[in-house]
Amino acid sequence: MINEILSPESISPEIEHRILELEESILKLQKSLKKAPEGSLWVHKKGTYTQYGIYLNENNESKLKYLSVKEKKLIQELQQKSYNEKILFALKNQVFCLRKTLTLLKEESPEAVLNNFSEEKQKLTIPVTLSNLV
Repeated sequence: MINEILSPESISPEIEHRILELEESILKLQKSLKKAPEGSLWVHKKGTYTQYGIYLNENNESKLKYLSVKEKKLIQELQQKSYNEKILFALKNQVFCLRKTLTLLKEESPEAVLNNFSEEKQKLTIPVTLSNLV
Protein backbone atom coordinates (compact mmCIF):
# COMPACT_ATOMS: atom_id res chain seq x y z
CA MET A 1 0.00 0.00 0.00
CA ILE A 2 1.33 3.39 -0.97
CA ASN A 3 0.99 5.71 2.02
CA GLU A 4 1.60 9.17 0.75
CA ILE A 5 0.22 12.48 -0.51
CA LEU A 6 -0.59 11.08 -3.97
CA SER A 7 -3.22 8.92 -2.29
CA PRO A 8 -6.86 10.00 -2.77
CA GLU A 9 -7.40 9.48 0.95
CA SER A 10 -5.64 12.79 1.53
CA ILE A 11 -8.38 14.82 -0.19
CA SER A 12 -11.39 12.49 -0.21
CA PRO A 13 -12.61 13.56 3.27
CA GLU A 14 -12.62 17.21 2.19
CA ILE A 15 -14.60 16.38 -0.94
CA GLU A 16 -17.06 14.29 1.07
CA HIS A 17 -17.48 17.14 3.57
CA ARG A 18 -18.16 19.58 0.72
CA ILE A 19 -20.76 17.20 -0.74
CA LEU A 20 -22.56 17.14 2.63
CA GLU A 21 -22.53 20.96 2.80
CA LEU A 22 -23.92 21.20 -0.71
CA GLU A 23 -26.61 18.61 -0.01
CA GLU A 24 -27.73 20.60 3.04
CA SER A 25 -27.96 23.73 0.91
CA ILE A 26 -29.90 21.82 -1.76
CA LEU A 27 -32.46 20.67 0.82
CA LYS A 28 -32.88 24.23 2.13
CA LEU A 29 -33.32 25.60 -1.38
CA GLN A 30 -35.86 22.92 -2.28
CA LYS A 31 -37.83 23.73 0.87
CA SER A 32 -37.69 27.43 0.04
CA LEU A 33 -38.85 26.82 -3.53
CA LYS A 34 -41.92 24.92 -2.30
CA LYS A 35 -43.01 28.11 -0.52
CA ALA A 36 -42.25 30.39 -3.49
CA PRO A 37 -45.07 31.98 -5.46
CA GLU A 38 -46.12 30.39 -8.73
CA GLY A 39 -45.05 31.93 -11.99
CA SER A 40 -41.93 33.60 -13.24
CA LEU A 41 -40.85 37.21 -13.28
CA TRP A 42 -40.78 39.34 -16.41
CA VAL A 43 -38.82 42.61 -16.33
CA HIS A 44 -38.60 45.15 -19.12
CA LYS A 45 -36.60 48.36 -18.84
CA LYS A 46 -37.34 51.18 -21.25
CA GLY A 47 -35.34 54.32 -20.60
CA THR A 48 -35.80 55.17 -16.95
CA TYR A 49 -39.03 53.22 -16.63
CA THR A 50 -39.13 49.55 -15.58
CA GLN A 51 -42.13 47.30 -16.13
CA TYR A 52 -42.74 44.13 -14.17
CA GLY A 53 -44.91 41.18 -14.94
CA ILE A 54 -45.55 37.62 -13.98
CA TYR A 55 -45.86 34.70 -16.34
CA LEU A 56 -48.50 32.25 -15.17
CA ASN A 57 -49.50 28.97 -16.81
CA GLU A 58 -53.21 28.77 -17.47
CA ASN A 59 -54.60 25.85 -19.47
CA ASN A 60 -51.08 24.90 -20.65
CA GLU A 61 -50.63 28.43 -21.95
CA SER A 62 -48.29 31.07 -20.54
CA LYS A 63 -50.05 34.34 -19.77
CA LEU A 64 -48.36 37.60 -18.82
CA LYS A 65 -49.95 39.67 -16.08
CA TYR A 66 -48.45 43.10 -15.41
CA LEU A 67 -47.47 43.89 -11.84
CA SER A 68 -47.58 47.24 -10.12
CA VAL A 69 -44.44 48.63 -8.53
CA LYS A 70 -46.49 48.48 -5.31
CA GLU A 71 -46.25 44.67 -5.55
CA LYS A 72 -42.54 44.93 -4.74
CA LYS A 73 -42.65 41.97 -2.32
CA LEU A 74 -44.05 39.63 -4.99
CA ILE A 75 -41.55 40.97 -7.54
CA GLN A 76 -38.66 40.32 -5.16
CA GLU A 77 -39.97 36.84 -4.26
CA LEU A 78 -40.24 35.90 -7.93
CA GLN A 79 -36.71 37.11 -8.60
CA GLN A 80 -35.42 35.19 -5.58
CA LYS A 81 -37.23 32.10 -6.83
CA SER A 82 -35.54 32.42 -10.22
CA TYR A 83 -32.14 32.84 -8.60
CA ASN A 84 -32.71 29.90 -6.21
CA GLU A 85 -33.72 27.64 -9.12
CA LYS A 86 -30.50 28.46 -10.94
CA ILE A 87 -28.39 27.99 -7.80
CA LEU A 88 -30.14 24.68 -7.10
CA PHE A 89 -29.21 23.47 -10.58
CA ALA A 90 -25.58 24.59 -10.10
CA LEU A 91 -25.29 22.93 -6.68
CA LYS A 92 -26.71 19.66 -7.99
CA ASN A 93 -24.14 19.77 -10.79
CA GLN A 94 -21.36 20.37 -8.26
CA VAL A 95 -22.48 17.37 -6.20
CA PHE A 96 -22.56 15.23 -9.33
CA CYS A 97 -19.05 16.35 -10.33
CA LEU A 98 -17.63 15.85 -6.85
CA ARG A 99 -19.12 12.35 -6.60
CA LYS A 100 -17.64 11.53 -10.00
CA THR A 101 -14.29 12.92 -8.83
CA LEU A 102 -14.35 10.69 -5.74
CA THR A 103 -15.06 7.65 -7.90
CA LEU A 104 -12.26 8.50 -10.31
CA LEU A 105 -9.82 9.20 -7.49
CA LYS A 106 -10.44 5.76 -6.07
CA GLU A 107 -10.41 3.95 -9.43
CA GLU A 108 -7.32 5.76 -10.73
CA SER A 109 -5.35 6.01 -7.50
CA PRO A 110 -1.70 4.94 -7.36
CA GLU A 111 -2.80 2.09 -5.08
CA ALA A 112 -5.38 0.89 -7.61
CA VAL A 113 -2.85 0.99 -10.44
CA LEU A 114 -0.30 -0.97 -8.41
CA ASN A 115 -2.90 -3.46 -7.17
CA ASN A 116 -3.91 -4.24 -10.76
CA PHE A 117 -0.47 -5.83 -11.28
CA SER A 118 0.18 -9.38 -10.27
CA GLU A 119 1.99 -9.91 -6.97
CA GLU A 120 5.19 -10.75 -8.88
CA LYS A 121 5.02 -7.52 -10.89
CA GLN A 122 4.25 -5.51 -7.75
CA LYS A 123 7.49 -6.78 -6.21
CA LEU A 124 9.40 -5.46 -9.24
CA THR A 125 7.74 -2.07 -9.13
CA ILE A 126 8.92 1.04 -7.27
CA PRO A 127 5.69 2.89 -6.49
CA VAL A 128 5.53 6.52 -7.54
CA THR A 129 5.70 8.91 -4.60
CA LEU A 130 6.17 12.62 -4.40
CA SER A 131 9.67 12.12 -3.11
CA ASN A 132 10.83 9.88 -5.97
CA LEU A 133 9.33 11.87 -8.87
CA VAL A 134 11.96 13.62 -10.95
